[in-house]
Amino acid sequence: MKKVDLSLAGNYLHELDGLDELEKLLMSDDSFSITSMNCAMSALFGRIGNVLEIDKAIYDQLSNTNKFYLVRGAFPDREQELRAFVIERFYKFVS
Repeated sequence: MKKVDLSLAGNYLHELDGLDELEKLLMSDDSFSITSMNCAMSALFGRIGNVLEIDKAIYDQLSNTNKFYLVRGAFPDREQELRAFVIERFYKFVS
């Protein structure tokens, strides 16, 4: 399997940010949070799309929760990195 770069983009994620908060962010129902999470998941696809060999149109049809679980299933040993990447990108788009 090809290597996946999940390095963080900046200083948007801090030590105190709980990675277990991702589920709340994934299921948020306000339009601003949904848009921000869509952007975060799009950035994630940019990093993993060629490794998973999944069509972007199919990926885009999934809910954000299902997108995360799909990627987590493909990289179970990197769950904490995946969580940090998605949360960090979410915060980047929120700020």
